[in-house]
Amino acid sequence: MFSVATDPGRRRRGYARACLEALRGWYRERGVTKIDLRDRAEAVRRSP
Repeated sequence: MFSVATDPGRRRRGYARACLEALRGWYRERGVTKIDLRDRAEAVRRSP
Protein backbone atom coordinates (compact mmCIF):
# COMPACT_ATOMS: atom_id res chain seq x y z
CA MET A 1 0.00 0.00 0.00
CA PHE A 2 1.47 3.33 -0.99
CA SER A 3 -1.20 5.87 -0.24
CA VAL A 4 -4.47 6.20 1.66
CA ALA A 5 -6.84 9.06 0.99
CA THR A 6 -10.35 9.62 2.26
CA ASP A 7 -12.97 11.79 0.62
CA PRO A 8 -13.36 14.94 2.75
CA GLY A 9 -17.07 14.22 3.28
CA ARG A 10 -16.32 10.74 4.62
CA ARG A 11 -13.50 11.55 7.04
CA ARG A 12 -13.49 10.84 10.79
CA ARG A 13 -15.48 7.61 10.36
CA GLY A 14 -12.61 5.14 10.78
CA TYR A 15 -12.38 3.91 7.18
CA ALA A 16 -8.62 4.36 6.79
CA ARG A 17 -8.02 2.83 10.22
CA ALA A 18 -10.16 -0.19 9.29
CA CYS A 19 -8.17 -0.67 6.07
CA LEU A 20 -4.86 -0.47 7.91
CA GLU A 21 -6.02 -2.86 10.63
CA ALA A 22 -7.11 -5.38 7.98
CA LEU A 23 -3.74 -5.03 6.27
CA ARG A 24 -1.93 -5.55 9.57
CA GLY A 25 -3.96 -8.73 10.11
CA TRP A 26 -3.07 -9.95 6.61
CA TYR A 27 0.63 -9.39 7.33
CA ARG A 28 0.36 -11.03 10.75
CA GLU A 29 -1.20 -14.17 9.22
CA ARG A 30 1.82 -14.42 6.95
CA GLY A 31 4.38 -14.06 9.72
CA VAL A 32 5.36 -10.44 9.06
CA THR A 33 6.37 -8.93 12.39
CA LYS A 34 7.36 -5.42 11.34
CA ILE A 35 5.91 -2.88 8.92
CA ASP A 36 6.98 0.70 8.24
CA LEU A 37 4.21 3.32 8.26
CA ARG A 38 4.95 6.92 7.39
CA ASP A 39 2.81 9.97 7.02
CA ARG A 40 3.47 12.81 4.67
CA ALA A 41 3.05 16.23 6.25
CA GLU A 42 2.68 17.75 2.79
CA ALA A 43 -0.39 15.57 2.14
CA VAL A 44 -1.94 16.73 5.41
CA ARG A 45 -1.31 20.37 4.48
CA ARG A 46 -3.05 19.88 1.13
CA SER A 47 -6.13 18.41 2.76
CA PRO A 48 -9.11 20.75 2.92
